[in-house]
Amino acid sequence: LVYGPDHPYGKVGAAGLTLGDIVNAKVFVTDMALVGAMNDAYRSRMPAPRPSRATAVTALMNPQYVVEMTFIAAAGKTVVQRPGAPPQPDATLQQGIAVGNRVFVSGMLAADLKASLEEQTRSVVERLTAVLTAAGYDWSHVHEATLYVTDAAQAAPARAAWRAAIGRDLPAGATLVTGLVVADPDVEIMVSASRP
Repeated sequence: LVYGPDHPYGKVGAAGLTLGDIVNAKVFVTDMALVGAMNDAYRSRMPAPRPSRATAVTALMNPQYVVEMTFIAAAGKTVVQRPGAPPQPDATLQQGIAVGNRVFVSGMLAADLKASLEEQTRSVVERLTAVLTAAGYDWSHVHEATLYVTDAAQAAPARAAWRAAIGRDLPAGATLVTGLVVADPDVEIMVSASRP
């Protein structure tokens, strides 16, 4: 999102959209101690319902900056949640955002953050599957994913557990070795899916 004098919301505004049309966000912050202030600023600027989102703690290419965000925006979004999950209209993220023939699912953590890496991965996949299903999608529709692990040695075992849990090849995507915004988990996965 680039702000400019001609468009108060930068390229989003130039496309005739607003911050309320953002459907997916990836946030990178350089220090866990900054997450609270970042969330406060994010909540004050980003209208509810806020987009799907994943946040990682990592160094940035330009050391002058402490936060970097990337966004995808589209008109006509709807909120998607796992069945039984209570609505959280003022949350900093929604579990899923559907727009047109696509769904963007937030980065998910395991139900038990202290479980083994394999158990965490299976739990994350179950949670992602529930949101995909609620939106009318399944893993055959997932076209892009980001796997976040806290140690490079966890990448291969996490991918193996993920592949076993979905029973198919993994979607295209990236694996990032990074800190997570919660201290205990080892793995987080964010996905997006589409249908023709």
